[in-house]
Amino acid sequence: MNHHGSTVSVSKLAQKVIDAYAHDPEGLTREECEALTETPEQADVLCSALGRGAEGDITGMEWASLRDAGFDDEFLKYMLIGNPALRERVKWFADQPADRDKILELIDICTGVGDFRDQASQDLCHLFDRADENTRDCIRNCLRKQLGDLANPPLVIRKLLDVFSGRDYKSSEFKIVALKELFVKQYGDKEVLSFVYDKTGALLGMVPGRVELKKTEDDESLFVSDYNGMFPAAFDMTLPVEELGDRITLLWETLDELPSEMFRRLMGFVFVSGMYFDAGVCKSFDNGQSIIAITSMIRPDLIAHELAHHWDNALAPGKDSLFNRISWHKETRVRHRRGRIAQQPFHRMSRLLRWVKNEYDPYDFINAWAEINPNEDLAHSAGIYFGDAKAFRSFARYAMEEGTFEISAKYLFVKHVMPFGGREYDLDETSPSLTIEEVKEKYLAAKDKTKTNPGTWDIILEIEKSIPKP
Repeated sequence: MNHHGSTVSVSKLAQKVIDAYAHDPEGLTREECEALTETPEQADVLCSALGRGAEGDITGMEWASLRDAGFDDEFLKYMLIGNPALRERVKWFADQPADRDKILELIDICTGVGDFRDQASQDLCHLFDRADENTRDCIRNCLRKQLGDLANPPLVIRKLLDVFSGRDYKSSEFKIVALKELFVKQYGDKEVLSFVYDKTGALLGMVPGRVELKKTEDDESLFVSDYNGMFPAAFDMTLPVEELGDRITLLWETLDELPSEMFRRLMGFVFVSGMYFDAGVCKSFDNGQSIIAITSMIRPDLIAHELAHHWDNALAPGKDSLFNRISWHKETRVRHRRGRIAQQPFHRMSRLLRWVKNEYDPYDFINAWAEINPNEDLAHSAGIYFGDAKAFRSFARYAMEEGTFEISAKYLFVKHVMPFGGREYDLDETSPSLTIEEVKEKYLAAKDKTKTNPGTWDIILEIEKSIPKP
């Protein structure tokens, strides 16, 4: 903070803020913020970020507000690296006697992301495990309240309530000794929540299912036979410990955010080490099931990409034809001995019918890889829709200004025809929802439509038919 000549060190000031926040069940009060800051504006901003009811996970907007109020970069860096305020708060709460305020605070932190969610969930399980029946009832009721209050309750709240509501609830802990040494704590019976630790006791991640070691002749993996009651998952034990934890967290977070329909009939997820293939692969079978393998790249959009292949190949065969018509057309080809391509009537060579890329301008595809074939076009569109939604909307709006509407049509297809059911990601004032009304209005207002494929308008209207009526 700018102290106008004051000799108080930034780290000491930050530590005072952390201590005041972490060791008080109400967080920082307005009065405490005034005592720690120099101006009313600084007190207001600090109270907004860490005051009562704030979970302590400083957002980008809160960071900008703190900086604008006069908190300098050194102070902000100290507060944000590893988020010591929230870490200390979770640690302090775990040592306090159980009461409703403590339970609600831990549940509130559980609804966050990353290490703090996992840590708070672990502490809540530990608290429940050693609590009397009255306290256990209080925990269940608090979880039910949270479940009812949130429009889209996170997976962890539903899973915790399922685990704590089991008739034969129990806890266990055991060690896995293989290529690396791991320690596992499991809570529940039929519904199980597991926590995986490295040999130093550091929490690697949380798993919605029962964890075990699975060995084959070629490898060893951390195996979950029934991941959240949906599919088996395996994590290669040759992965470095940090990467193993990253993958455990990645699968949880994508399962939490993506539509559950996209995981239906999935035979399993496999996280492997090395570069046996380019990042990920989805193998679909004639029985309508798929198995997905992910290699060394740790990106949410990659999982969404492979799940889009699963949806395309196994769950909704035929639905992709509407998407394909946006930038592709059907053509039959036969290869002669010298390798030349000849056009043939559809009825004579239907077995060689394939999708061929239209003549297009640079704004027809979300990236170069999407131009390979319609399957990759769909998968990349879905991956970017989930992993970098702001960029997708920005590109779509820019393309519309240039008189091209294919990218907008692809965005609307993913939004309304795929299982997302109209849900969009990373919406804010700078990147509002891209609606079918906006696209239709801009299409009708465009004076030059020569860059847009003639059938795009009809495709947009067909997509509109898939939107449920209010």
